[in-house]
Amino acid sequence: MNPSWIQIALAEQGQSELSGGKHNPRIVTYHSVTGLKAKDDETPWCASFVGWCLAEAGLRGTGSAAARSYENWGVFLDKPVLGAIVTFTRAGGGHVGFYMGQRDGKWLILGGNQNNRVSVAPYDPERMTSIRWPANVPLPNAVAPLSKSGVIKGNVVAATGTVASIGVGLIENSDQVNLATGWIKEGTTIAIILGLVALAGIAWSILSRVQGKKAAGD
Repeated sequence: MNPSWIQIALAEQGQSELSGGKHNPRIVTYHSVTGLKAKDDETPWCASFVGWCLAEAGLRGTGSAAARSYENWGVFLDKPVLGAIVTFTRAGGGHVGFYMGQRDGKWLILGGNQNNRVSVAPYDPERMTSIRWPANVPLPNAVAPLSKSGVIKGNVVAATGTVASIGVGLIENSDQVNLATGWIKEGTTIAIILGLVALAGIAWSILSRVQGKKAAGD
């Protein structure tokens, strides 16, 4: 089964900092799982995002807003696997996110505070400082079929109106869609799987918003 924290993280793609004096309440929620409990979206929040995703999956993070606090968390891995928590050096501190694969010699990381938003972005593996995995969680032998992974929940195609809304949402998330389709075009098994998982996560996120609006009567 695909890591539950990755399913959760994928659904958060697109959450971003707000300009001016406003703060994205979702990012403030990420901060709530740390001891710092920052009340803005400007305080570095990559570790807060990782901690929140883990907490939503029923796991305990470091409780710290410092990215490199994850260097000694969980158990050590000598090679990255899908969903592993990876720490990196970065000017002024560090960075932490979830490993999603490789492309053109770079490691693809799903994380928060990447260009001020939740996204998948390439990182130089030479900047990596540690690869970690949650203690007491078995390593995945293979990626489960999407229908059983939890990435797709329920019947995605519920009605014509829902399909249209998903189409609009895919356009709004064109950067993530382009990245996912790029993986699929690579043709390797892992790249195709990662691309399908990413597309499914985007669709699930869009569908969840559509269903939420319907429930609210919008």
